[in-house]
Amino acid sequence: MFADHVVIPPQLRPVVLQKLHAHSGTGRMKSTARSFAYWPCIDSEIDYIVQRSSRCQRAAKTFARQPFVPRQTPDRP
Repeated sequence: MFADHVVIPPQLRPVVLQKLHAHSGTGRMKSTARSFAYWPCIDSEIDYIVQRSSRCQRAAKTFARQPFVPRQTPDRP
């Protein structure tokens, strides 16, 4: 145990990452993993999994922030 978290041995990390990968994005996957598990470089391994997922990449493009477009202020109500 590492501060209330289970330390996942190297041979089980791919299994845990596969179970965590729900195509919900890097932030949510990291948050879920950090809530119960620990191992060195967990964040970089999650980044790698998400970057390799074509489904995650398509979703990221869908939710990409659009550039700010200022609107004209109305002169009257």
